[in-house]
Amino acid sequence: MLIMFSLMYNLQEAEAATEEVKKSAHVQRKLEQRQKERQLDAHIEEQFGGGRLLACISSRPGQCGRADG
Repeated sequence: MLIMFSLMYNLQEAEAATEEVKKSAHVQRKLEQRQKERQLDAHIEEQFGGGRLLACISSRPGQCGRADG
């Protein structure tokens, strides 16, 4: 999950952990557009810098289970 989140926000740690995958021109343009609009909260950046990401997990009424994913 942390790797997926890191990839989504293009963080340095994720770049080192993954290999380069060939992407189409359309996908590259889409990713570049997302990077222009990217705004990451300062508290989240601080948590990534510390190596942890805190999250609140809640369930809807009538449902219970584990947080596996």
